[in-house]
Amino acid sequence: MNTIESQTVQVNAANVLIFNRITDFRNFEHLLPPDRIKNWQSDGKTCSFEIDGIGSMGLKIKETIPYSKVSVETTQGSPLALQLNIHLMPGSETFTRVKITIESDANPLVFMMIKAPLQTLADSLARQLEAQTF
Repeated sequence: MNTIESQTVQVNAANVLIFNRITDFRNFEHLLPPDRIKNWQSDGKTCSFEIDGIGSMGLKIKETIPYSKVSVETTQGSPLALQLNIHLMPGSETFTRVKITIESDANPLVFMMIKAPLQTLADSLARQLEAQTF
């Protein structure tokens, strides 16, 4: 298993507010790197888009642990099988530490080609969450 991790960021909001926002994919578009995402579509429970350097991708929520973790996986038809995890670590009622991990079973050659775009995705998600107003 290959894992990519973002830096841990501090978000100025309670973990409950963050969790409620990120479990609705209609709010997810604003967290992705706008210069690399095209053709965004979402029904709230799933989303699909094109990302430069990777191709068309669909996401759905795989698992949630209320207020502490949201696991998202790629849907059938996506070029890669990935799991994206958003870890919410409460610091107080006014801030939460957030870390993004992306896991892939891609073979080493494929992983070397997708590592940089996935790292950009993880880092961008973390930074965008940090910049959000809740």
